[in-house]
Amino acid sequence: MEQRNLGKSGLLVSVVGLGCNNFGGRIDLEATRKVVHKALDLGVTFFDEADTYGDPRGSSESCLGEILGDRRKDIVLATKFARPMDAAGRFQGASRHYIMAEVEASLRRLKTDWIDLYQQHQPDPLTPIEETLRALDDLVRQGKVRYIGCSTLPGWQVVEAQWTARYHGIHHFVSCQEEYSLLARRLDREMMPVLQAYDLGLIPFAPLANGLLTGKYKRDMPPPAGARLTYMQRAAGRYLTEENWAAVERLEGFAVERGRTLLELAVSWLARRPQVASVIAGATKPADVAILARNPDTLAEAKQQIQAGAKGKVATVSADVSKAADIRRAYDAVMSELGKIDILVNNAGQATRGPSVELTDEMWQSDLDLKLFAQIRLARLVFPQMKDRRWGRIINVLNIGAKAPGADSAPTSVSRAAQMAFSKVLSGEGAPHNILVNSLHVGVIVSDQIVRRHAREGANVSLEDFIAQAGRRVPLGRMGRAEEFANIACFLASDAASYVTGCAINVDGGSSPVV
Repeated sequence: MEQRNLGKSGLLVSVVGLGCNNFGGRIDLEATRKVVHKALDLGVTFFDEADTYGDPRGSSESCLGEILGDRRKDIVLATKFARPMDAAGRFQGASRHYIMAEVEASLRRLKTDWIDLYQQHQPDPLTPIEETLRALDDLVRQGKVRYIGCSTLPGWQVVEAQWTARYHGIHHFVSCQEEYSLLARRLDREMMPVLQAYDLGLIPFAPLANGLLTGKYKRDMPPPAGARLTYMQRAAGRYLTEENWAAVERLEGFAVERGRTLLELAVSWLARRPQVASVIAGATKPADVAILARNPDTLAEAKQQIQAGAKGKVATVSADVSKAADIRRAYDAVMSELGKIDILVNNAGQATRGPSVELTDEMWQSDLDLKLFAQIRLARLVFPQMKDRRWGRIINVLNIGAKAPGADSAPTSVSRAAQMAFSKVLSGEGAPHNILVNSLHVGVIVSDQIVRRHAREGANVSLEDFIAQAGRRVPLGRMGRAEEFANIACFLASDAASYVTGCAINVDGGSSPVV
């Protein structure tokens, strides 16, 4: 099971997490025990609880506390506070008075001395955020809580919370738990920029849209007995809409054409979205956990496929990217071998072999300009065959934050503005043909370390060294999973390079990536 950092914290969580909302309610203690043990067997380490889960409220925490025993130390245990614990609504909120009482209640129910991640479950308009944060800070300092997070707070309030914590020098949120799925994308518009600005970990809940993305619901057919949307009428009215049915049918067709299921598509898509640390979903039986745990198409799996050579196909060609004719020759060679390019991670630029020289600001500026030259030509070559097939993805990558070893600042470049303008033009042309174009600007903080290693040991940067750097999420983790996959493939195919020169990824019938 892949482990990821929760935001920029040092807390590692499994890429698939277990939502505990069914425990002590939809399923009893013994059924819960089977689900928990299956999750542990599969390497799931992130368990997401809340004080209100179960019937009566608190039953889910009690069940989990009863089951874990000595395995408590093997998991990352998250729980929440703030929602009403009684029908009258007297016991709720994010005040110091309530937090200090409720954390003790959760610790008793969970039979533990500490909570790894304590999350504010909903906004509290009656309590200043400073009061909430100071109470949580005290719990961290007392050792009862390790990290703090929030759930369903509006973007402006998350920003206020982070600034308040920074101003007062107290512990801040490391994660946000929000509804996010292929059918619920509002987060992309408001919250995603906040998450990226503060490097907060995203924990999506309802990743399967209350079951609609499992494939078990069909239009104009009665819902399955016992399914969530069968008995939750309010949720059924929200999810079972004409718009969602149309989207589900298109997504299912897309997945089936590639030999996958709708559920696999839903979970894998989330696992590759920016900031996502763990995809949590509830389960009522061990088989549910098994299905979820095998879905994310992780970087480790991709690397293994390429190295084994069983399914992946690697095509490589050397080219002088300062020459249009060489770029054309490289494109023709790749197309001749692979037949098509579905996804272009356009990170074209210079690669160096042999010992590195110290890089000046002028050299970085020259390289940025060369990158833009190469990217425009390569994208223009790839674009027509995508247009003919009415599908394609182009990511134009520019490393604008790179700096020379020992320099205090990085050069700025009109290349950034020019690349954005080009991407915008290409995006407009591609939109009618289902071609998405993104412009991605990243800071190569790690470049200084790679150059220094070159200086000490020559040009032999091994694949293991590269993966170790990528695993630190600086900067590759910010580029997205497709970019990481592309970079790994390039390093497998080259003896030594100071950085990647460009890569195209094909989706070959859905069975496996073809690079």
